[in-house]
Amino acid sequence: MQMTDEEFKSLDLLREAAWRSFDARRAYEWKLSFGLWTALALTAGALISREPAKVLHANWSALVCTIAGAAVVVVVHMWWTHNCRLRNDRDRRLSYLFEERMCAGVGVDWEEVLKIFPVALARQQRSDESLRFTLRNYWHFSHIAITFVLAVATILAMLASIMAPDASASKP
Repeated sequence: MQMTDEEFKSLDLLREAAWRSFDARRAYEWKLSFGLWTALALTAGALISREPAKVLHANWSALVCTIAGAAVVVVVHMWWTHNCRLRNDRDRRLSYLFEERMCAGVGVDWEEVLKIFPVALARQQRSDESLRFTLRNYWHFSHIAITFVLAVATILAMLASIMAPDASASKP
């Protein structure tokens, strides 16, 4: 079944819109992650470079707050990147669906196109998988890993600040 030029242009417009949505989201995903990582690194650096406080019970309260804050940051970042991944998968699927229909409309066998381009076939098979939460998406895993490492560094910096000997006590 051949499609009209109008139908083909409509499918192309829908395919392009889905791809632009995916592409636009990628632009700010990294910016948000870099901003978060910068904030965590600055916090860890500030904790490492500060003078140890003298009130011990306040320090342990600060450590508990740091652990809680770091846990919240990691969990929220995991949730946010997971939802971005779901939206990215949806937009890619839509783009592939419209592309497949465009091929069918002009008489091109979609399966043959995928055989010619093995990368596209692998991508199509991955996008056909269920959307359950997995670590198969490398950018998602790397974002969470970096956030986790920086959160742990912040916690360790707070702990080091608490455990540091008081420099003023050793002066004569």
